Amino acid sequence: MPVPTPMLAVSGPPPSDDTWATELKFDGMRGIAISRGGRWRIYSRAQRKVTPSFPDVAERLAAAIPDRDWILDGEIVSLAADGRPSFRQLQRRIHLNRPTTAAIQATQVEYVIFDLLALDGEPTTELPYFARRQLLEALDFTGAGLRIAPSWPGSDAERVLAEVAAFGLEGIL
Repeated sequence: MPVPTPMLAVSGPPPSDDTWATELKFDGMRGIAISRGGRWRIYSRAQRKVTPSFPDVAERLAAAIPDRDWILDGEIVSLAADGRPSFRQLQRRIHLNRPTTAAIQATQVEYVIFDLLALDGEPTTELPYFARRQLLEALDFTGAGLRIAPSWPGSDAERVLAEVAAFGLEGIL
């Protein structure tokens, strides 16, 4: 199965009806994670294999739910001391092909999952967002360094955007 093309955000005013959900935009690196037969691979948005740069993420994903195959869409982020994603900090790891244990400890990363593209060999991309989100949330990604991105269905996106800006975060989707 080829690496799927992820959804891409577009600029514009946020929607104002309850058929949409608002999510945070994380300042990190897009990562498409593919599990097949217990083996994980992570690809960048440009479909470059980045598993060697983030072996800690691959290990966490492999341990999370080892008995299912799926394709996840998410963001690899490194959190600064204040808890905000720091792309500058993440850059210390992006170009390391095989980071040492010391490099992994010095620049810790998390994988923030925001979409489920396939489950057990079946594509989910034709399902509505809320159905995919329900399938994603039913999976147990509770290990350290893994999280499902928060989502606010039917929220006042303008208010969420104002709060995100007040915290100095990148934006919303």
